[in-house]
Amino acid sequence: MQLERLIQQSLIWRGFYFCSILLLNIVFSRQLEAAGIGWIYFLTNIFSLVVLVGSFNLDSGFTFMVSSQKIKAQSLAWFGIVFTALMALFIFGGSSFYFKYYPSSGISTPIALQYSLLYIVGIILVNLFTVLFYADNNFFIPNIVLGSINLILALGLIIAKSLGFTNNQLIHIYFSFFLLQGVFLTIAYFLFYKKAMIFSLPNKEQLYLLFKYSSISLCSNLVFFFTYRIDYWFVEMYCSTSDLGNYIQASKLGQMLLIVPQILASAVFPATANKIHQYDTASIIAILARIIIQVFVCITMLILLVGNWLFPLLFGNSFQQLYQPMLLLMPGILSLAILVLLSAFFGGKNKVYINIIGVSIGLVIVVIADSFLVKSWGIKGAAIASSIAYVANLLFCLQQFVKHSNIRFTELLHFQQSDWLWLKQMLFSNKTV
Repeated sequence: MQLERLIQQSLIWRGFYFCSILLLNIVFSRQLEAAGIGWIYFLTNIFSLVVLVGSFNLDSGFTFMVSSQKIKAQSLAWFGIVFTALMALFIFGGSSFYFKYYPSSGISTPIALQYSLLYIVGIILVNLFTVLFYADNNFFIPNIVLGSINLILALGLIIAKSLGFTNNQLIHIYFSFFLLQGVFLTIAYFLFYKKAMIFSLPNKEQLYLLFKYSSISLCSNLVFFFTYRIDYWFVEMYCSTSDLGNYIQASKLGQMLLIVPQILASAVFPATANKIHQYDTASIIAILARIIIQVFVCITMLILLVGNWLFPLLFGNSFQQLYQPMLLLMPGILSLAILVLLSAFFGGKNKVYINIIGVSIGLVIVVIADSFLVKSWGIKGAAIASSIAYVANLLFCLQQFVKHSNIRFTELLHFQQSDWLWLKQMLFSNKTV
């Protein structure tokens, strides 16, 4: 399948899914307000770290092994179920230990343990089976399933609130839907791929390759995780719960702006891993980078003009402090938008070490900067520190991209009308549908 067609299909169906996430975010934020949503998202941030370590980052290994045709998807699907079941036992023990010594504010330890299991097991299943669909260039089913469940949850939260449900009950519904997504997506995979119902597991040699690749990728993603989320801990330590809610919301909006680059990256990785049209892939990355820069300049200007009143209108009056950190994060978010493309390129070429070095540079910078700036300037300082770190990461990876491709650095800034004509043809040409 041509890279342009992969991008087109991914944009349509993953776009639907991420729009559903945005709607759910708005609904849930208005119901819990900044202080309430702040600790929920901070808790899920801790759970996300457990998902990354507990799943051994196997989703990246799944992607590479299927895309490079080293392990059959059928075997990985069954292994994913077995692995998730085993990890649930370890997660239960680990979460019990954590919440015993570090209880979460606002909820009891048994409830926190329940939330951890619902979220972590559900997300591991979602991650593993989503990449199996994507590896087969199937963007429709996983995004329809996940997006539809998000829309049902958003509607359910609105109805539940109108019926007088308490915030604690709404939070319980919210976490329950993560497991529901994982289970439904797993069932959908086996229903769509009938031949996968025959039980099969990878052999020892294949498992060695899988865990070898995943372990290298895990190192990269662990550093990546702390680089892009360690600011949450600094804000939680030095700022109020309302500040935490506003900052995490700004960060999540920034992640929403990364939706399209992430969609593009999901198409770039398999194309690069399959070692087809490598020069064309690098050229397309250069085109996309130029388009992304122009789009982000326009978005930044729009936020500058209307963000001060638009954010409280969307999320509620408790998000009055969202405007400034959002603006200060924009240079960093632009850097991340280009970085996700470059990371997919290096990952597909099995040069994950470049991603590790780049993100390590960012981690050192963000920790040092946060240590000084958050104490003095609060969430504005955290936003400044993050942007500085992300820009430094980008500069290193750009240097490596130029080195490992036929693209010159100046080409990334050589804006052309033909870029937009290419994008228009890719998105609307009937030949790629």
